[in-house]
Amino acid sequence: MSSVLGWVKILIASCGLAGVGVANEASWDVRLADSFSGRLKEIKSELEILTPALVGLPKIPIDDQGGTGGYAGVYSQASPSGDARFAVEVIWSKATPVDLIALVPARRYNANGLDAQYGLPDTFSVELIDAAGKVLRLLATEQNAATDPVRKGHPFVYQVSPPVEAAGLRISANKLRLDP
Repeated sequence: MSSVLGWVKILIASCGLAGVGVANEASWDVRLADSFSGRLKEIKSELEILTPALVGLPKIPIDDQGGTGGYAGVYSQASPSGDARFAVEVIWSKATPVDLIALVPARRYNANGLDAQYGLPDTFSVELIDAAGKVLRLLATEQNAATDPVRKGHPFVYQVSPPVEAAGLRISANKLRLDP
C-alpha cells in the first residue's frame, strides 16, 4: 500500500514539474489548429491590428446584445396609402461623414422557433438625410427582402462611396409583412 502511495506522489510531482516552463507555450489545441491552418497566424496578426481600433467605436448597450424583439408596429395594411409613409428615421446629434451602413434585422423567438427577420419589411428603401429630412442619397431599394429564404436574418450592408456628410438615416417600408 505504501509503495502505491509513493508512486502516486511521484506521479503527482512529475505532473507538477512537467507543467513548469510550459506556461508560455501554446496549448495543445492551439498548436493543433496552427498545424492545420496556414491562415490562423495571419488572422491572429489581423486581430492584433484591429483590436486597438475597436476601442474608439461606439459601445453596444447591454440590452441590445443578443436577440432583441425590435419594434412591434401596429398596422392594418401591408402598404401605406396615399401620402402616408411607414418609415423610421434616426437623426444623429451632428452631421457626420457616412461611408458604410449596416442594417441588422431584429430577431425574436415565437411558437415556431427563431424568427430571424422579425418585422423586416418585404420591400424597403434606405436613404441618408440632412437635418431637415431632405434626401441626400438613396442607398438602396430592397425587393422581396423578408420573403427571400436565403437572407435568414443576415445584415444588409451598404458601402457609401464617396462618403456623404449626413445628419441621419431614413428606412421607409413600402411593403410590410402582415402579422395576423
